[in-house]
Amino acid sequence: MFSPLNLVPIPRVEAPLRSRHLQAQAATTGTALDPTRRASSEGVKKMLACAESASLGVQKQVHDATGRDKTTKSFEDSQGPLHEITMAERTFLVGRPLYVDTSAAGRRTRTYVARDVQQNRLCVLKDSRRPNVAASHPEHLTYKRLREGDIQSILSCEVGGDVQEGSGSNAAIQVTEVQSFLDSKPAKRIHHYTVSKEVFLLVTEFSNFRQLSFIMCMVLLGFLNDWDVYKSQDELVTEKGHHLDRTGTWQFRSALSLRYPKKPYSLPDDIESFIHVFHYLVVRDALTDRTTHLKAFVRMTYDQCTLRELDGALVGGATKLRDMDTRSSPIVPLGNPTLRCLLEDMAGLCNDHRNQITLTTFDQLYGPPDPLSIQALQALTPTPEPKENHEGTAALTAHRTIRHPRALPSSLSEANVPALVSFPSNPDDLYGASPFRTHEALVQVFADWHGSSVSWEGDVKCEDLFATRM
Repeated sequence: MFSPLNLVPIPRVEAPLRSRHLQAQAATTGTALDPTRRASSEGVKKMLACAESASLGVQKQVHDATGRDKTTKSFEDSQGPLHEITMAERTFLVGRPLYVDTSAAGRRTRTYVARDVQQNRLCVLKDSRRPNVAASHPEHLTYKRLREGDIQSILSCEVGGDVQEGSGSNAAIQVTEVQSFLDSKPAKRIHHYTVSKEVFLLVTEFSNFRQLSFIMCMVLLGFLNDWDVYKSQDELVTEKGHHLDRTGTWQFRSALSLRYPKKPYSLPDDIESFIHVFHYLVVRDALTDRTTHLKAFVRMTYDQCTLRELDGALVGGATKLRDMDTRSSPIVPLGNPTLRCLLEDMAGLCNDHRNQITLTTFDQLYGPPDPLSIQALQALTPTPEPKENHEGTAALTAHRTIRHPRALPSSLSEANVPALVSFPSNPDDLYGASPFRTHEALVQVFADWHGSSVSWEGDVKCEDLFATRM
């Protein structure tokens, strides 16, 4: 005889199981995660018809979304029917997602190529969970703010909002509960949608590396999306030194943003991230000197992560920072000399960037806290309760318990507590004359190597090496 297993006290087990249960429930009933979601068996032909005039890449995305086998013209039924999602009196038809974030307690982003039923055209629907805190801006409102500021080269967000449960006086914003089962008690999250009219190809769909260099050049000059973790310049200045920065995908974040989690994110971080994306695609889709030990290289360069026990911060980026100490590329392609030259030029930019960075300054501003300082601050400063915020409502003012300051513990003296270092008004000033303070230098490198006069002998995209060797 076996006793029932109570999974609630085991959050690391319970949370993923709970998440998968909700996903399975949604697939069968269409209502577990969004009460407006309804199964639809009538929209496949109309969705395919919308894609007839689109590019071959977009057509492939629609075929994948509908479960259609392009060769046999048949449909797989293992993923269930398409679903209709209603938002702001608009209806969108979605199938399989293009992208899935399986995090049980995180953003859980799902991106769909969708059919706008009212306008009978394709669009992209993003389904995500935004933090339920005052500092979180609903993404569709961020797009509205940028559009009102006449900001160019951003996606056209046509509609968006938080998902509601119930109606009338019983209506409520849909908020996750899984975070309650975790030891760290992260902020709960609000179910949120955004819809943009632009449908783009995935960057992994490039044909060869000459084309990839062109794509990267256009991306640097092109549309900006994913504003769900947007912060204004004022907010970055206000929050520096107080919140651990979690912006961006870990594997592609800059060396300094990984080394200093408290450092405000800045333009040089973004420019460096483009290089890490390019490197990642090279080792994934080309034979290089790293192919033999691909798994170890990817783990050390992109996945390396350490929990700093002093303050609970996740830190990394040591390999990325070390690679910038020389003007030699950390990746050497085999049989593609032009790609090798392009990577060497990028390595030169990285080295120029690194030479403008004074690590001791960053250590003073954003380094790990001194253990004695933490004890002193804990004695003097109460912890504020988390602030909640819902779309359309005013941010709640954080409630603080007012206490009289206590004297420092006898083991501490003023000499033990480091003096505060003044932060620069513009964080980019810390990078001196770095070529990453603008996008121009990197754009020029990509432009130089995808031109028609450049020979790309041996420019072959391999199979996905991550799938076969990792």
